[in-house]
Amino acid sequence: MSEQVFVARDQELRLLEGFLDRALGGEGQVVFVAGEAGSGKTTLILEFLRRAQHRQPDLVAAMGNCNAQIGVGDAYLPWREILLTLTSDVQEARSKEPVHVENSQRLRQILAHSGMFVLLVAPDLAGVFLPGGKVISTVSKALAKQLGLEDRLKSQTKVKSAQTDLAQPTLAQDQIFEQYANFLAKVSGEAPLVLIVDDLQWADESSIALFFHLARRIAKHRILLVGTYRPEEVAMGRDGARHPLEKVIAEVRRYQGDAIVELEIGDLTAARHFVDAYVDSQPNRLGYEFRQKLAELTRGHPLFVTELLLTMQARGELVKDEQDRWIECASFRWDRLPARIDGVLQERVDRLPAEDRESLITASVQGQHFLAEVVAQLQKVSPRELVSRLSGELSREQRLVLAEGMERIGERRLSAYVFRHHLIQSYLQGRLDVAELAYLHEDIGNALEEIYAAQADDIAVQLAWHFAEAGVTGKAVHYLGRAGELAAARYANAEAEQHFTRALELAPPQDLNTRFELLLAREAVYGWQGNREAQERDLAALA
Repeated sequence: MSEQVFVARDQELRLLEGFLDRALGGEGQVVFVAGEAGSGKTTLILEFLRRAQHRQPDLVAAMGNCNAQIGVGDAYLPWREILLTLTSDVQEARSKEPVHVENSQRLRQILAHSGMFVLLVAPDLAGVFLPGGKVISTVSKALAKQLGLEDRLKSQTKVKSAQTDLAQPTLAQDQIFEQYANFLAKVSGEAPLVLIVDDLQWADESSIALFFHLARRIAKHRILLVGTYRPEEVAMGRDGARHPLEKVIAEVRRYQGDAIVELEIGDLTAARHFVDAYVDSQPNRLGYEFRQKLAELTRGHPLFVTELLLTMQARGELVKDEQDRWIECASFRWDRLPARIDGVLQERVDRLPAEDRESLITASVQGQHFLAEVVAQLQKVSPRELVSRLSGELSREQRLVLAEGMERIGERRLSAYVFRHHLIQSYLQGRLDVAELAYLHEDIGNALEEIYAAQADDIAVQLAWHFAEAGVTGKAVHYLGRAGELAAARYANAEAEQHFTRALELAPPQDLNTRFELLLAREAVYGWQGNREAQERDLAALA
């Protein structure tokens, strides 16, 4: 039972398919998938997409991920990913899973149109969301040349200077939002779209605001907008206030009706249904008592069920008989099994070879998404060797990580991976003490800084986070300042103000030049926001 299977979510799939049917008919829809960590939100979405693409030959999907560590401060992170997916040449599929392979092929077919739509109806998105050469596909560039739009293409894809201007910006955030909506409307005329924003509980305020704007603007287009989130984290609020997603969910429900697909865990009947379906995905002779105890122990938590069964197999407590069916071994005892998910993860990790364990722990400090070359540099091993281990045993056999794809920074190849679940990454990082974490954050920051070099702005928020966690104040302040300037250039004033404020908290009192520049930048942002009281305080500090 080590293979990934999808079971026991028929009702939830039917609900999602109902939303998609209405969207395909030209009534754009919004739906939220809510569930606690490990409840199977991503697995449900992938299965839904697999079936949807089978039913609808021209359907295209694009996903943007919010980041647990830096998402709140990285303006428009998921929407930048979605725009990049829809307009730029896609490399090989993010993984060998059918849904990714099929979607990559379909994306290639719309690249010429989507790139031209950016030029025609959303020209400011090129410089604001995706500065530099990443914006328009090769096909679109060729078509622009054919149509005599070369100069316009060059001007829109030129890297925007992200220096904070003390004058009022020429564009307002709602104009950027409207251009994004117009772009999606045009693309949906070529192919119906499913747009997924994953882990909205970690999204920045501007991304949530754009989600809501699009939710109101897709009503007459072939677009299904899906947001996933963890209800318990949204209920906790953010920075002592109500979570910004709460209002969006309430508003969507008010004008669209019930728009939430909830993945509940805990009901023993539902838990037993999931356990039965999962166990029966492979030949077995596991009876009523085994299934009932597994349901009682895990309460049907999908990640707990799958990890616990893997642990039983690794221990030799589940074995195969002569007919290749899973059975309990004679010495099997429930009281020897971990009673919590973290206990199961501990067993899984401790069973790994030492070099694999250390590689994953180092990778976990980068976050749920990580680069193999950074880990290899820190561990002083060959990147090729590490990629082989990550894509081999740790992916196909242990199912702990998944290959996401490859990109190039200059001549350097970067191999991107993701932990299959955030709980796995969190557990691994939790095995480190404060001192170990600080050293690793600094080493990772330095490695990323070296790799990206002149393109460090692309990961300014990530660098600021690593150096702040490491206590490397000078670099943290520098990259927080750059992150603030980039957010301001994207008309994400809330995020810009947060970065400048954090930089001022870290900047030494005696570093007057740095503090002056940060105050000047934050004062301008307060002015754009109309926050006169805060602006006057910064002006007084400047004086």
